[in-house]
Amino acid sequence: MTKNKRHNLNRLAYFVEVYEQRTITGAAGRLDVSKAVVSKQIQLLEDDVGVALFRRNTRKIAPTDAGVEFYQRAKASVVQANDAFEMVRDRGRQARGALRVTATVEYGSTRVVPLISAFREQFPAVSVELILANEQLDLIAERLDLAFRVGWLADSLNRARKLAEFTEIPVCSPDLVRNAAVDDPGQLLELPFIANSVVASPAKWTFRKGRKRRSLRFDPPITVNNTGATRQLVLQAAGFAIVPNFAVENDLADGRLIRLVPTWSLREGAVYAVTPPGRAHGRALRELLELAQVSLGRGSGLDG
Repeated sequence: MTKNKRHNLNRLAYFVEVYEQRTITGAAGRLDVSKAVVSKQIQLLEDDVGVALFRRNTRKIAPTDAGVEFYQRAKASVVQANDAFEMVRDRGRQARGALRVTATVEYGSTRVVPLISAFREQFPAVSVELILANEQLDLIAERLDLAFRVGWLADSLNRARKLAEFTEIPVCSPDLVRNAAVDDPGQLLELPFIANSVVASPAKWTFRKGRKRRSLRFDPPITVNNTGATRQLVLQAAGFAIVPNFAVENDLADGRLIRLVPTWSLREGAVYAVTPPGRAHGRALRELLELAQVSLGRGSGLDG
């Protein structure tokens, strides 16, 4: 009776780096070893699993179908192992180091800035660089530790943690409708619409009420590319707009804005904390993620 063969799990780390870098040279640089060592480890791993994991030519390396399938499990194993090392190593140690964080201009200014301030009060040995940009930055290329994404995530290898949910709602100033009830989506066509170009199809919206669906296309006299500017125009009664509920929760509570067609609903989205694949969460990042879960997640007003 043969014993189960013990696999060399270190080779998974070599495989993951080659898969992600797409070159032996790049993987060797990341692992701080020679190209010969990386090539040998990949060869031994392929001998071990009994199939080719990469196709090679003189210019590039690409995963085979087996390599793509193998990567999903190998990546998870490497991440889990790295996280275990980091967790044990950081026990009893003060969080320190540097973090690079990104968010959109609007959400970052109103939500992430207070979070970073509170985080720095608790962990003064951690420096934070906050990059606000409305375009989605590549976490790996920009050497980012954390991104706050608002809306709907595209498929990627990044790791995402949902912090909260939100809904999009139509709102306006009471002065715009002068106490007239706006209960049906069709009535919105009679009001000037302020479109926010940062969302997909900013002039076309589908309203839902039970099984009913009403799709409307608006002709906006004003289009802006910022939720904060959209809110300001709505407050000045320049028109109505469709915005995330968390962006106007205080205005609604104080009566500066009112919600239109309240029995109808629009899209629902979420706020995510996104981290790069294959990188262990150090103590500083884990603490920031936990604080974000509390301050930006449930109980923070985002789910209202």
